Amino acid sequence: MQTANPLCPLNPQPSPNYLNPLYQFHPQLGGEITGELSPYFAGNRIVLRLHRNTGKSQIVVCRIIHVFEPFDTACVVAVSIERPPIGLEGMLVVKMFDRRFATAQRLKHGCAYWSRGIEAKYREFTRGRESSMFLENMGTRVPSEEEQKHWRVGRREAHITAVMQKYYMTEMETYRRVRELQGTYIPWCFGTVHLSWEASDIPGNAMRWSSPGLLLQYITGFPLERLAYHMPRQAWEGIRQDATNVVSILRSRGLQNLDATPKNLVVWSCSPRGPFKVIMVNLVLRDIHKSGMNDLVSRAVNTYPGDAKPKEQAALETLGGGCRFR
Repeated sequence: MQTANPLCPLNPQPSPNYLNPLYQFHPQLGGEITGELSPYFAGNRIVLRLHRNTGKSQIVVCRIIHVFEPFDTACVVAVSIERPPIGLEGMLVVKMFDRRFATAQRLKHGCAYWSRGIEAKYREFTRGRESSMFLENMGTRVPSEEEQKHWRVGRREAHITAVMQKYYMTEMETYRRVRELQGTYIPWCFGTVHLSWEASDIPGNAMRWSSPGLLLQYITGFPLERLAYHMPRQAWEGIRQDATNVVSILRSRGLQNLDATPKNLVVWSCSPRGPFKVIMVNLVLRDIHKSGMNDLVSRAVNTYPGDAKPKEQAALETLGGGCRFR
């Protein structure tokens, strides 16, 4: 028996613009079904409010150079800032925790492709009486799969909103607490950003929101899982040891639940001739959505773990050019 895909409604009707060659069509985003298209495509400009350590925010216009798809916990794009502030020249990475187009998370939590109709249902739910109790329970307990089966559209959207906010808060807190490791073991985090957007419901009322994100250092390299395609076999051992060292250092700083799969590690070098190093480019914690919201601070990073040493030591196996941690 086949399981129905929650992202595909029955008998979808194509958008009237699907034959227009100027229509930015992205099948993975469901544009042929809802017509609600992502702003994250190469060549597009997005306007962000940037918050740096100076305490003042500023508006920056970013031109998207490259899109890192598929989107999982966040929408990740490479950008260049027009008239960049000092220190933000060149290519950078913007990581937006935008619930509308984080398609892997929407699929995981049973949410259909985002649309204006879904957003209207979400706003209707937040205005209801049960929304406050629902959001309060989100902080202390994880809803069961059986319970989620009976959720309506608005409640599902409220759930994915809380999940995406937790991903953002946890990663932001992680970068802040291990700041001294930035630029060596993890990318530099130059600040937080917010993307304001607006949609109209059927009566024409404006629905406004702001999606949070991070502005990060752009790393030129290749994923560790592609090691065999980029470097000779005699170089594998040195890269393996460096990757193990990076993961061990991060875990010693309290990141015990760090998702250290090779796809989150990048081999890079400051010069074409080397030396080559490994850096962790994705600070996602495993199974973060399976806990409540109130334990965010205690679970994010334990900067001072005391004398307790991590029980799990990182070890990297090289299997035919592919890699995995155990």
